Amino acid sequence: MKQPLDSVFELKWAPRIVIEASAGTGKTYTIVGLVIRLLIEQKLGIDQILVMTFTKKATAELKERIFTRLKEAKEALEGKAVKDEFLKELTEKVEDKREAVSLVENAIHNFDDARVFTIHGFCQKVLTEHALLAGAPINMDVVQQDEPLAVAAEDFWRNFMDKYGNSLAGEYYISKMLEIAKTPEELVKRLKDLFSKPYAELEGEGMMDPLAYLQQVIETRKKLKSIWNEDEKEIRRILNACDVSRFQQHLQSRLNKLVPFIKEETFLTDTPGILNYFRADYLYNSDNLPKSRPTRATEKHTFFDVCSEYDELISDINKVKTTLIREAFTEISRLRSEASENSPSMTYDDLLVNLGASLQKPGIGEKLSASLRNKYPYALIDEFQDTDPIQFSIFEAIYPDEGEKNGLLLIGDPKQAIYGFRGADVYTYFQAKAGASKTVYTLQKNFRSSPELVGAVNTLFSGEHRPFLEREIEFTPSEWGKTEPETGLLIDGAAITPFEIIARGGVQSNKNASTNFALFQTVREITSLLAKAEDGNATINGNKMQAGDIAVLVSSHKDAAQLKNRLKAAGIGSVTYSNKPVFETYEATRLDLLMQAVLHPIQQKSINNGLLSGFFGVDLKEIHQLTEDDEKREKLTEELHELREVWAVGGFYVMFRKLLYQYERLPGLARLANADRVLTNLFQLAEICSHAEQKEGFDPAALSKWFRKKMGDPSIDEEYALLLESDQNLVKISTIHNSKGLEYPVVICLSLWEGREVKDSSVLQQYHPESSGSLTINFDQSESEQRRIALVKSLFEQKAEEVRKLYVAVTRAKYKCVVIWDTHSVSHLSGMGALLSGGEKIKEFIENYKKLGDKHELDENHYVDALKTKADSSGGTIRVRMIDEEDQFLSQVQLQSPGRNGYTPKPFLGRTELPVQNQLVSFSSLAHKTADATEPDYDQLIESYASLISAPVQETKERSIFSFPRGAIPGTAIHKLFELDRFDFDTVQQTDLKQEIEAVLEAHQIDKNWADVAAKMLVDVSCSKIPGLDLSSVSGMDQIREMEFHFRVKQPSADRLFEIIRSSKDLSANKSPVNNMLTGFIDLIVRQNGKYFILDYKSNHLGDSPEDYTAEKLRIEMQHAGYDLQYHLYTVALLKYLRTRIPDFSYESHIGGVAYLFVRGMTAGSSNGVWFHKPDVEVIKTLENELEAR
Repeated sequence: MKQPLDSVFELKWAPRIVIEASAGTGKTYTIVGLVIRLLIEQKLGIDQILVMTFTKKATAELKERIFTRLKEAKEALEGKAVKDEFLKELTEKVEDKREAVSLVENAIHNFDDARVFTIHGFCQKVLTEHALLAGAPINMDVVQQDEPLAVAAEDFWRNFMDKYGNSLAGEYYISKMLEIAKTPEELVKRLKDLFSKPYAELEGEGMMDPLAYLQQVIETRKKLKSIWNEDEKEIRRILNACDVSRFQQHLQSRLNKLVPFIKEETFLTDTPGILNYFRADYLYNSDNLPKSRPTRATEKHTFFDVCSEYDELISDINKVKTTLIREAFTEISRLRSEASENSPSMTYDDLLVNLGASLQKPGIGEKLSASLRNKYPYALIDEFQDTDPIQFSIFEAIYPDEGEKNGLLLIGDPKQAIYGFRGADVYTYFQAKAGASKTVYTLQKNFRSSPELVGAVNTLFSGEHRPFLEREIEFTPSEWGKTEPETGLLIDGAAITPFEIIARGGVQSNKNASTNFALFQTVREITSLLAKAEDGNATINGNKMQAGDIAVLVSSHKDAAQLKNRLKAAGIGSVTYSNKPVFETYEATRLDLLMQAVLHPIQQKSINNGLLSGFFGVDLKEIHQLTEDDEKREKLTEELHELREVWAVGGFYVMFRKLLYQYERLPGLARLANADRVLTNLFQLAEICSHAEQKEGFDPAALSKWFRKKMGDPSIDEEYALLLESDQNLVKISTIHNSKGLEYPVVICLSLWEGREVKDSSVLQQYHPESSGSLTINFDQSESEQRRIALVKSLFEQKAEEVRKLYVAVTRAKYKCVVIWDTHSVSHLSGMGALLSGGEKIKEFIENYKKLGDKHELDENHYVDALKTKADSSGGTIRVRMIDEEDQFLSQVQLQSPGRNGYTPKPFLGRTELPVQNQLVSFSSLAHKTADATEPDYDQLIESYASLISAPVQETKERSIFSFPRGAIPGTAIHKLFELDRFDFDTVQQTDLKQEIEAVLEAHQIDKNWADVAAKMLVDVSCSKIPGLDLSSVSGMDQIREMEFHFRVKQPSADRLFEIIRSSKDLSANKSPVNNMLTGFIDLIVRQNGKYFILDYKSNHLGDSPEDYTAEKLRIEMQHAGYDLQYHLYTVALLKYLRTRIPDFSYESHIGGVAYLFVRGMTAGSSNGVWFHKPDVEVIKTLENELEAR
């Protein structure tokens, strides 16, 4: 029995309660009210009420609504006047207000303990808190990617190939597997629902011994080939003399298919498809002879008998694939189970499965459920129509349908169950509803839409048919719920028709023509509304209508992109709302191509692919020109090398920003179509990569591998959903799925006319048999009767979901809903077509599939006439506006003709100033005027620019440190040599590092024959003379390599800083904003005899002799490059570091000095190539005071 729930207080507590809430009826309002009731009536703490929904976003919103309501309830109970009906009734119902206030205050004070979860979050909490009881890992880690499944699939694939690769029948078996999937990744993807829905019943007719069957096929085929080869001439003679009707006119074309099949040595073709024409029972059958002339019976031959034998045998070939699917699923599941057994990681599906299994274990299950029931006496589950059997089994086990002090409240709307593609199973809702109390509460008062629009929707879904096809979903007309009327949307000062259908007659066979019609009419409608608004003739509740008041709902992201382009062409801005994973966008492909180019800067294919990514602003012609222009190609390769090094040192995001800003690739991307969407996606992906890199510790190669895996199987996670391009007041574009739960003043539905053809193109067909209602997955690969039943029922369920999508779409509108309708050849299989036809007709359409206009029983204007009938019975709330051909043409012209009656977009001229509030500052950005403080302070970065324009170095026969390659990449290689794990100053002379040195050189594209020179350099540096420091005795324990620092500074001016450390200004002032962070890396800090030294390696090439690296030459280079400012800044950073770690720190006692090691000029036992200085303490104090933020 259904009972309208007009007041939250009408609900009577019971062990199992179902509330069905139609669209816009205040579902969240009711949930929040029930939480308040439970707190006060059941005297519960806020941590004893379990509230759950399905997304993190919905959880956050629900939690905020509960907290706000608690504060409002407290004020109402304390006597504050309120208008809200619930609060009024609360104050009337509560007798002991003092106790109620105390309970509510306690809930507010302890609101951090509120138990509002996603269902996965709840399962994770239970498994964590009850790990021993539930048999879960104590240190459980929840992961997105099912790595054990991927590993299991790879193991299965490898074992499968090994097992069956040693026989002809086995190779045939493998070929059948390759028809299902070419890789283990593809296999998992195609069988995904088998793995993710372990509760499903499986259905598929395979065979006991597929190898024996395939061997028989091979032997029969060999026999066919042998007979043909031995007696081809005779067989052809018989065939040429055959009198079977119309046989001769097709004989040659059939032989052209038969002969290659007979001679084929592989298993690419099971049958040529025309073998039935060479069967004995066909050729010998006298009924196939013409009656109009004298004929002779076809001569008999063994070949035709074997054709019959083979044709009958091969008819079961697809059962082999059915067997393979079962084998793959069973074995991969077993391997995954073994791999997961001792793993601390769980996927979100594992959380549900493991908790569900724990609750079913004898003894343990009862104990666990009792503990949870005692902890959370009541649970409210929102959006329960989107549940599945495992989720419901969990709560069914915790909350049995009996008891007085516990309750499970299930709130949802089966009419809005549209997430079947995510695993939601509305049939589980049906079962839960059937097992609930006799009374099902309903929310029927609509507080969202205008009364006229509520009436229009009621008319649309009322009629002689069961509108939602499924017998378990009934439609009860909604009532308008508000007490005070609104002005709503007025056009030219008059009320509008709230529900309008823009349509044209006839049936379109071309889907693109229908799509274009829908796009044109949508843009035309928006243009008209905004033109009215611009003139002050379109208002909503007295206010001028805005572009942001309009939402267009589409079925696909492709439609959204096309509409966005059309609106842009009409001068109308729009923003796309989508839950599509950003990894499915083309920008993910762009970023992948870029990654490959940066990781492999000398592979021409990777470079070319990188150039096609769009980052480099070149087309195919320019790519070809690059192959012939050595200078440009080398410059590009150098750039990619630098980016790779920046990625390795500073991380992905630093590399990404360097590419866009320092290498000025951003303007090229900004010129692409839909640049706002492109850039939003790219920056979102870059941030995701940076986060993954830091969290997982990925090096560049590992990050690239992770990124590609995400592209191949992007999980549906809010973290990866597309971000908005803009939050401005723009027309909103959203998929219907993403619009659920939202509302808009004006809604235009662009694609409700779209239907899908009847095809059996999936490996798996999912359906719910009438007998059980439980999910069944059919994996038959042959055309069996059971497969046909599964297909028909599966398609019927899909059409039912399309009707529910239609309901969700039209109920998003507050004041006006516009539906674009164009009858396409498969529109009878759309949601609107199914609504207007009814369930019995839809089943008939599926079973006897024909396109509209293809000798179909329905008239070409059937659906337009049906919509007009709805309009006639709507009392003026629905209008069908027919568009003729001339009007269609005019609509295109009007978009390009803005004037008084058209919408004239105002150009965006950009900001005159864009203030920067915070900035990172480094030595490089100060001394060299760069904007990127994340650029490492390596000297080779400075030298690299000079090396690009300097004369090429002449190759010499003698290899020495002076002739060692120059430029950014060799400079980086030198730094990497000093960072080798096995390199230490005190052991370098006894350690053979040649293999590691060669690896570093090869990684930087330097001939490994330079290894001896590099090894000597390491010894020369280690054994050089540095004032106050014996470097050759410094062990690894007394070093800090590549120390990163960040500290807050006020706006630093390069002029002022150089003035402090020198006697004159050498550089012009660098104006920097307030609130900066000074950042950088110090190559090396060493400790010896209680003193700390700063060391910095310099690979600068100053000349080809030791005399070019004397103290005076180094002084000039230090001043010229600004290195003196660099080491003074390093010294300040070191002081800040040491002061926090050394009690009674003293500059004089603990600082040894700074040594800049120009490695090309250094030799063992000499101070040549060493620049040493200990900055004056007063200079450091003055510098620190200047930098210190105030």
